[in-house]
Amino acid sequence: QEWRRMNRLMRPGFHHKRIASYGEVMVDYTHRMIDEWADEERLDLDAQMVSLTLEIVAKTLFDTDVRQGSEAVGQAMEVLNKEMLEHIYMPVPVPRWWPSKRNKRKLGAIEDIESIVRDITAERRASGEDRGDLLSMLLMSEDETGDKLTDTEIRDQVMTLFFAGHETTAHALTWAWYTLSQHPEVTARLQADIDAVTQGERLTVTHLQALPYLDQVVNEAMR
Repeated sequence: QEWRRMNRLMRPGFHHKRIASYGEVMVDYTHRMIDEWADEERLDLDAQMVSLTLEIVAKTLFDTDVRQGSEAVGQAMEVLNKEMLEHIYMPVPVPRWWPSKRNKRKLGAIEDIESIVRDITAERRASGEDRGDLLSMLLMSEDETGDKLTDTEIRDQVMTLFFAGHETTAHALTWAWYTLSQHPEVTARLQADIDAVTQGERLTVTHLQALPYLDQVVNEAMR
């Protein structure tokens, strides 16, 4: 019952018009990243993808540019990623309540992000402005009975989307680039398909239906 309620209230945020606008952000930020690369430059591609997906998820969730005065989000995520990865590989994981330096850093980073979410939520509630991001949708979402998400529910959903849409996506992308580098014939066919469909224009969400091979490449890389 709780899942059905959440699904009903959150569904508008994934309407095709909203998804299309998120797609524009993804393309814009990807071009911004590529434009900063120099010819013959050697790059840590995974680090680039982690940075890119962080910028995209911050923009689509909060309408916030991590590069412009929101370094706290990036720093907190960097701490969390590092600490959680080390936690996974611990032979004997330390309980969350144990007052170790590592736990304090991890919990502090979580509190930093939650504090940012709370502040942005309060600011948006006061303004009532729709910024075109997921947070605006969650704040405005209301069903036919007048039911709305509470601030706590909004925080929980935003935190889930933030973590689910960041590093997991970055690593999936990194693996896709690696597998494509091992199969140049697939890369060539994929590029030819994209060029034929876009005709030199920027890729958009509307192009995706005409790119079944791209869908297959992504699914195979993830498999």
